[in-house]
Amino acid sequence: FWLLVVGLAVSSVPAVLTLNRGMFLGLAIAMVYIGLRAALLGHGKILLAVVALALVAGTSFMVLPVQERIDQRNSKVASIVDRGNLYLETFDRTLESPLFGYGAPRPSERADQPSAGTQGQIWQVMFSQGFVGLGLFLGWLAFLFVRTIRRIDLVGLVCNTVLLVSFVEVFYYGILGAGLVIVMVVGAVGLREPENSSLALQPPTSPVKTAARSSSMGRWRAGR
Repeated sequence: FWLLVVGLAVSSVPAVLTLNRGMFLGLAIAMVYIGLRAALLGHGKILLAVVALALVAGTSFMVLPVQERIDQRNSKVASIVDRGNLYLETFDRTLESPLFGYGAPRPSERADQPSAGTQGQIWQVMFSQGFVGLGLFLGWLAFLFVRTIRRIDLVGLVCNTVLLVSFVEVFYYGILGAGLVIVMVVGAVGLREPENSSLALQPPTSPVKTAARSSSMGRWRAGR
């Protein structure tokens, strides 16, 4: 456990310096979501862990020249505009073959641009398999998230969070290959019932309520 904690802290330095905006967004969503779920379930330890990770991330952002490098990158790279134009082209061309798509990404109509149907898994599915395929793909991810949200044990909470982040990141990342395998394995684990009920993240119960419940159960059994 402590080896993982140290590794996580050390790995935050190169992770922050990558300036990967999609990764920043995914991590922020995961931390906020887990923090909210932990607060609603009354689990202070998990909430404190999330706050500690946020402090580490914030400290890394302030100490390392992250903001300076982000400003330099934004001044030289027009990736947001290019992606927006590519997404519009992908959508417009899919309208010409809405049911079956084109089978695979195809070269962009704009010079020096990535192929249409890339730069995000939903755009690839939409362009390659049409709007029907896109609906089935997003519907399956939504189904996995909704079904696993009922899990309140630690493993289930992590699986549910990974599915939420995946649902967001498919809009700008491709997940074919290892990413899709991880999502499906996480979904399968999240759909299972927890093997150990003691791992459930139940809100703390006061000793008075526990004693009253035990007393009531004893009287009920005596009456039988």
